[in-house]
Amino acid sequence: MLLVREFADRPRHGGRARSRPLPVLLFTGPRGSGKTAFLAALAHRLERHVPHAHLDCDGLGSIRDTLSSIAYELNRTDAGHDRIAFPRFITGQIVAEQDLDGTDPALARAQAEQALAEHRGGDRLRNFLAQLAPDASGEHRTAAGHHVPDLLLRGLVSWRRGRRVLLGEGQDWFGHQDRGLTRDPLDVLTDLNRRAREPEDSDGASEAGELLWAAFLADLRENFDRGNRGARRPLNCVVLLDNVDSPAAKMLLDGLVQARRQYAAHVPDGSDPLTLVATSRGKRSGAVIASGESAPMRELDEFDLTRDEPYYSDYAEQGQKPWYPVRLRDLALDEIANMVDELGRYAGNQKRRVSDTVFRFTRGHPGSTRHVLDAIQAHAADPIDLRDLLPPAELGAAQQDPAIAVHGPVARFLAGTPGEAVNDLITCSAARTQDEAERLVARSELVAARGGRSVFAPELWVPDDGVDNVLPPVLRRLLLRELAARAPEDAADWTKVHTWLSQDHAENGDEVGELYHALAAGEVEFVARRLAALLPYSDLTIWLDMLAGSTAAPNRLDHDDAQLDLVRSLTDWTHPGSVPLAPVARLVAALWIDADPLGDGRRHSLYLEIAACYDEIAPFSGSGLATLRAESEKYRRWSELTD
Repeated sequence: MLLVREFADRPRHGGRARSRPLPVLLFTGPRGSGKTAFLAALAHRLERHVPHAHLDCDGLGSIRDTLSSIAYELNRTDAGHDRIAFPRFITGQIVAEQDLDGTDPALARAQAEQALAEHRGGDRLRNFLAQLAPDASGEHRTAAGHHVPDLLLRGLVSWRRGRRVLLGEGQDWFGHQDRGLTRDPLDVLTDLNRRAREPEDSDGASEAGELLWAAFLADLRENFDRGNRGARRPLNCVVLLDNVDSPAAKMLLDGLVQARRQYAAHVPDGSDPLTLVATSRGKRSGAVIASGESAPMRELDEFDLTRDEPYYSDYAEQGQKPWYPVRLRDLALDEIANMVDELGRYAGNQKRRVSDTVFRFTRGHPGSTRHVLDAIQAHAADPIDLRDLLPPAELGAAQQDPAIAVHGPVARFLAGTPGEAVNDLITCSAARTQDEAERLVARSELVAARGGRSVFAPELWVPDDGVDNVLPPVLRRLLLRELAARAPEDAADWTKVHTWLSQDHAENGDEVGELYHALAAGEVEFVARRLAALLPYSDLTIWLDMLAGSTAAPNRLDHDDAQLDLVRSLTDWTHPGSVPLAPVARLVAALWIDADPLGDGRRHSLYLEIAACYDEIAPFSGSGLATLRAESEKYRRWSELTD
């Protein structure tokens, strides 16, 4: 909220509020990350205070229709301001709507001039505006409705000039366009008509959209920066656009960026009083980052808020690029704990266990967290078992039988993804990163790749610490459940996929990747023997990193068994007196079980076992004795919190 407030601010210079260069604020996150809720909360705060428009870009129409909707919404807001007039934009819309002669330029000019003359009368103009006005469903009217058009009509009427409609000023603008041009306005308008009425010509439609954006922004500058109005408008008007990953939304936003560039090329630091906030699932934000036309991706709460203007200063220091992408952060553990508090069912260690269980599974993904907490609230049993709260692993079957409904968080993530891509995604979920998944698709014979590019759609893979893209943790865990449910005779079952990935990493010299996927495939002995052999001779920091990286592997263990029974069954090949191999093996098994977010949340005994294993292997670690004793103590403290 603070970030948007700062980019909407019009700093005062010489006693007047003034506009300044602005980017498109592009908030990004996977489905369910709270983008729509974020815009809704913004709209609520802006209501009755700032002229604003709020549109969902799914099913977006032409730039002309969208700008008409925005113009109406900006005038609909009761923000205590004068109405915002759009004489230039409406002039362009009037001519764009006419059926002008396409063969005789002189006749087309005369027809455009006649149409503008006829619309200078109040009734004709009001009827035209009624046809452009969006109704409650977002569609545009086909019959006159006077109450909405009056909002714009009052802004177009000059009381100082005897209630004359100011379309003449709007017509003149198309000649110079605030860029020092010397073109004939009617020539420009008839060309606009030709381009706007040929939607199949994408280049022409783009150019028409850019010109209408330029007219729209010029009208805003006129309303905000001239006369006494500027002093009364300390904030820009704000446009909120949800779901801007579609081609139509791309054209809309590209038109805005290009119109701003052309104006700034003629007017140094040229600006307009429009703050545009958009949300993307990743496709649009990924494209603008790849193009180099944006600042680096920022987290929403990255900045030190005690600094003066931290967000705008960052934008300026990055060269005032046209896009400013911001990733909506996930919920922190403490925030989830507060949400658990709202359930009113848990206290003390039990509340901490529930919060930790939810956080382990969702990793703070807002939509999935809300889904799980709602399921917990409706579930009578305590303690909770997330496996009981999630739908069965049936996604793969649902791709073959549309009658099978898929519910829960996975449905939210995969909405609109082709069925063949979902099957490939299930296979690719074994990979830790997109790079691994792409190698799996390209080099193995395990992925049918019928999903094509949809498998690696930007909205499905999110940046992870700036190193590589990964599947959102919740989505990956749910897809892994589907992979685990595949039968052994399947061409790409759990064991085959993880074994291939382990061998691929071994061939590329990635020991952690090799051990990670070997453990996922159930090779506890292989992993334990490798780590036990390395313990006496490795730098302990590196060894602990290998241990953590390996045991983060997913599993398909039977969690109906008690955790310590699982540890024993996984390590029954060891001799109890074999040290450090036996305690290393138990440590690997216990940490692997602990890493599973869908395992038993009651981990008191498991943590005591982990602590004991660290104590047993400590004497074999050379100078790392104190470090392993500290690890042991850490898990003993954690065991007290889960008792």
